[in-house]
Amino acid sequence: MRARKPKNVKQKLEAYNDLIISNPKSLKGKWHKYIYELCQVKNIVLDLGCGKGNFALEASKHNNDTAFICIDYEALCILAAVKKTRDLNINNVFFIQANSLDISEIFDDGEIDQMHLNFPTPQPKARHENLRLVNKENLINYSKILKNNSCLYFKTDSIPLYLYAKSQFINSCFCIYESPNNCYDDVFKTMASKISSKNSKDAILECSKNSNDSYFLNNIIDTSEVFTEYEIKLQKKGAKIYSLCARFNNNANIQKDHSKLLSPYFASLYDYLPSDLKTLKYVPYGMDEYVENMLNKNAKNQSKNQQQQEN
Repeated sequence: MRARKPKNVKQKLEAYNDLIISNPKSLKGKWHKYIYELCQVKNIVLDLGCGKGNFALEASKHNNDTAFICIDYEALCILAAVKKTRDLNINNVFFIQANSLDISEIFDDGEIDQMHLNFPTPQPKARHENLRLVNKENLINYSKILKNNSCLYFKTDSIPLYLYAKSQFINSCFCIYESPNNCYDDVFKTMASKISSKNSKDAILECSKNSNDSYFLNNIIDTSEVFTEYEIKLQKKGAKIYSLCARFNNNANIQKDHSKLLSPYFASLYDYLPSDLKTLKYVPYGMDEYVENMLNKNAKNQSKNQQQQEN
């Protein structure tokens, strides 16, 4: 049975007008002035696809000199987030209910000092590639609203999405710094090596375990120790978290011809899964149904083949 949605969500949100920015497009090009008038801080961090706001609220406790702008499309998520913000008496976190695809209509070039994409919905099917927050077109839009040499941090528990995103960052002319904590299972190592093709290796700056300064180079806030409830729950289920820091290369040429892209990739995230699905130690978010169906299908085919051999 589906849980019932709370009634009058729109009316309930009106009680938090001081935390919700209702007409964000009118502030394009004026964000720093607006934020300074609200809470007297100069730095702006964007949390895109913020969910219930746990990441920004946790990070804000240690960074009261920074404003966090959190965007999510779901009204229920925004409602849960503003309630927490009010209860915690935090005054440097603000929310926008909007489609993430409208980002370039909300912010002008260079208005964002730092950006975070934490556990975005994978949208595994090829026909839904345009909905992924980490597709090439979206990444190019992010590069425009980010200040020069600013960081974009990406984190996910889905290794197929991570491998896809890694190729998209490279093809969008970002230099990427992979977290030293990333650890590929054996079943994904071959695929990971394909993404890091010979042509793309120059675009990837691997971060060694002793070079934390490189991984968080010139960033506004250090969020390496910020863990949300969602992330903790995933790790308890056996999930591995994959993350990277990306910086746009202003001197690079973005390749429009897909045949000449630096890094190969698949539009369908299912194509990043191992051929033997039984080797999966953890099923990435959004792929449970597909993996179960394929395992059942393979089991039926195997049973059918055995019966044919016996006959």
